[in-house]
This record gives sequence, structure tokens and C-alpha cells, in this order.
Amino acid sequence: MKKATQINLGGQLIHIDEDAYVRLKGYLDELRNHLRDTEGCDEILTDIEMRFAELLIGRLGSMRKVVELEDVELVIRALGHPNDFTAGEGTNPGASAQTVAGESSAKRRLFRDDDGVVLGGVCMGLSTYLRIDVAILRIIFVLLVLFTGFGVLLYIILWISVPKVRNTADRLSMQGRPVTFNNIRQTVEEEAREVERRFNDPETRNRMRKGLEGIFVGIREVLVRLARVVGVLLLTGVFTAAALLAIALWSGDFWINGSEINVIHVNGLNLIQCADWILPPDLSPTRVNWAATLILLAPLLVLLYVGLRLLVRLPAYLARGIMLISFFLFVAGLILSLQIGMRMASEFRTEGIVAHTVMLPDEPQKYRLELYTLSFNPDRMLHFNADEEGGSLIARGDSICYDHLEIEILPSADSMTRLEWLATARGPGQRLARTMAERIGYDIRVDSVGTIALCDVLKYPMADRFRDQHVRVILHLPLGRSIYIDPGVVPFLGPLPRPAGSDEQEVGGKTWYMSREGMVLSPESRAHSDSKAQS
Repeated sequence: MKKATQINLGGQLIHIDEDAYVRLKGYLDELRNHLRDTEGCDEILTDIEMRFAELLIGRLGSMRKVVELEDVELVIRALGHPNDFTAGEGTNPGASAQTVAGESSAKRRLFRDDDGVVLGGVCMGLSTYLRIDVAILRIIFVLLVLFTGFGVLLYIILWISVPKVRNTADRLSMQGRPVTFNNIRQTVEEEAREVERRFNDPETRNRMRKGLEGIFVGIREVLVRLARVVGVLLLTGVFTAAALLAIALWSGDFWINGSEINVIHVNGLNLIQCADWILPPDLSPTRVNWAATLILLAPLLVLLYVGLRLLVRLPAYLARGIMLISFFLFVAGLILSLQIGMRMASEFRTEGIVAHTVMLPDEPQKYRLELYTLSFNPDRMLHFNADEEGGSLIARGDSICYDHLEIEILPSADSMTRLEWLATARGPGQRLARTMAERIGYDIRVDSVGTIALCDVLKYPMADRFRDQHVRVILHLPLGRSIYIDPGVVPFLGPLPRPAGSDEQEVGGKTWYMSREGMVLSPESRAHSDSKAQS
């Protein structure tokens, strides 16, 4: 009984017994020692291993699974032993007559050759296999393509089905030469000498140099043209951005809302004039404009230099000067912006709240909550927020109207229906914030049948300026009382106190009553909703 092991030989997994393994390893070590000073030693050894593996697998066939010593000896005799050759000899007297697994040493095989390949190497392989000039084969394929159309299909079939030359052993098989150690070594050495000869040939080196120079010149031309295109686009963008910046900051006729540029002046009003509604008296809009201009001008100058540099050659001192100027502009703009930001933050530091109470009639069991619009012709208007919460500042004489309104419905702590509204404003101190909150005006109309009409805007003096003034209306509804909510109120209405786990439903246009669990739809509104859903 002999011990067997599994080895990887030339990329093939082979089961081999102990004696055969020792003989194979010794043979490969002898080859390695014999070739240690030979150019292309690793390539020769790799080719020998791959050919050795192919011959061993051919010896095994389908009956046996383990390589034995006799198999290894036969393959060694077929490939040849390094001791059989001298440095000047190129023949192996015994190898040409050997056969392994019934295979002739001179059998020719067809491969695709990648040496001088144009497409897939089919013509080069056929040329070597058939010993026909490759130019003739290429002409034949071109004629077949032009006159029959069959050439393309034939070429594709051969490209797919014919294997590619992987190593020197495949190249020898394609030429009909025995795949022996000596032939593999000679082929690798000849290829190495041919490469060295071509490389050392002055004409070849000159062609290589000119070819490389042409490649680099072509790449450089492409990059130069691309840089010029980028430079033109960059300069166009810089000048466009500078023009928009000048218009937005100094004329005030445009603003940016998302990706759109909109005209916002109303009745002669522009951004600079609107700034007087927000900025404190000691902070002029011109100062804000200078801060924004300095910060945005710094990167525009850098982009301007980059665009010019891509188009023309600029001196180095100009680049340093532009970078230095851009840095100082950015620092100056940043300092101004920090000063303005700190000044504005101090104006919104403290919140002041003033509560107002509105008497409601106790008789109605059902109330109606609706919104009415204050009708007037605005002198000037600035809309700065496009979402559902609004955000329009409207000038009316010496007052500012603002549509910042919050409405809540809460359960009452007793049996009384109460309505209160909280006026809120911000300021640099508690006293001034409360004073501005007291100057907020808000109109609520109540009649004897329980209709509560809320105005859609609040008012405050223009001299107070915008300090986040807003009104919060709270309706305290006792248990068992009902209220109809008009759809116009919904945009300003907060979440209703509903029972836990109840489905979310549309609030507007329905009657709700206050239960112990929260606001619940009245029976008539629920029946109407069900019939509407069924229809």
C-alpha cells in the first residue's frame, strides 16, 4: 500500500502516489537548477509543468485516478531530461520518437495566436497551422465578408471555438513541433532574443519613441482643447453669477426661490426696501449687501483666475495676488457677516407673550369656527415663504400685516366655553419683547348664535419691525359641546385632541363634539362621511 497525495501541477489537481511524487519533484528541481541562469526561466518552468500535467492526465484516462511512478517516467522521457542536452545542442535524440498515451509528438493543433493580432487572432493561428501567409488569409476573410457575408459568421465561430495560445507548449503544438523541454527552452530563448533585438534596434527604438511622442502629443492636444472648453464655460458661469449677484444685492429686483429667480417687487418695493422691515435702525441694508458681496466675490475671483488660466498663460505673481485678494475679501466679508449675525441674534434673544381673553356666549350647544379675510389694498408686500404656513408681510399705511396664525381646540377644565389668544413677539430684552407683543392687534368676531370668525392676519406697527410676531388662538370647549370647523380654518389648525387609536380623518367641513376621550365626529357628520365613501 502506497501513500497518495494531491498536488497542483500546471493549474491541474492531480492525485499522485509517494514514489511518483518524489520522482516528479526531483525532475522539476533539476530543471530549475539547470535553468537558473537562463533568461525566461520562470516561463519555461511554467510551460513544462502545464505540459507535464496534460500528459499525465492523458495517461490516466478514465480508468485510473492516481498517477504512478511509471507514468512520471514515461512523461519525463517524452519531454526530455536536462542532462541530455549541452549548451550548444538543440535536439533531443529520444524525444521525437516517444509517444505518450498514444499521442504523436509531432501532432499539430489549431490555436488562436495573439502575436500580431488584429481582432481575435484567428487568422494568425490559421496562418501558423496551415503554413500560409497571414495576409492571404485576411484577404480571404474580407472577400467572404464582402461577397457572401459568411466570413463574419465563420470568424465568430472560430473565435469562440478555437482556444487561445496560453503558453509556449501550445505554440509548439500549433507549429507541429514536439513539446519537449529542449524545444520549450529554445522557443522562449528565441522570443527573448527577438524582443531584445527589436528593442536594441535603432530604427525600432526610433519608431517607439515617435509613437510614444505621438501618443503624448495627442493626449496633450485633447486635454488642451478640453481645458479651453472648460475655461470658456467657467468664465461664462462666473460672469453670469456676478451679474445675478449684482442684481440681487444692489438692485433688489430679484430673489431666488428654490431653482427659480422671481421678481418680488410690488408697487415699487424691492429687497433692499424690504430689509428696512427686518433690520434694526442702526443696521443699514448696504452693510448687509457688502458682507454678502465680499463673501461671494472671493470664490468668484478664484474661478475667474482658473478660467483665464485654462485659456491663456498667466504669470505666477498674478495667481498669488488673486489668491491673496480673495482671502482678504472672504475674511472681511466673514467678519462683517458675524457682526451682522450677532446683532440680529440679539434682536431675537427674548420672547414676550401677552394673553387676551374673548367672551363667548354660553347658550349655544354648537359653535361654528371660521376664518375671514381682511379686505384691503396693500401698499407693499413681501412673500418670503411658499409653504402652507404662509409668510407674507403686507404694508398697510404705518402697519404691517402678517399671516402667522396658530389655532388650537382643547378640552375645557370646566363647563365654560372660553377663547383666548396669545400675542407673541421677540426682542433684545423681556420688557421690549412684551411691549411689542402688546402692540400686536388681532380681530376676533363673535355673534350670539356661536359663530367665531377669526381674522387671517395680525397687525403690528411698522416701527416694531419683524420680530417673529405671531398669534396663537386657543378655544377651550366643554364636554358635550359641538363645533363646526370651516375648511378655511384647517391650514392654521393644529392637531385635534382625538381618542387614542382613532383613524385620521379630514377635519374641515365637519361637526365635532368634545367627549371625555377627545374630539369625536358628530353622528350626522359620520353618516355623511360613510355615505360619501360608499358612493
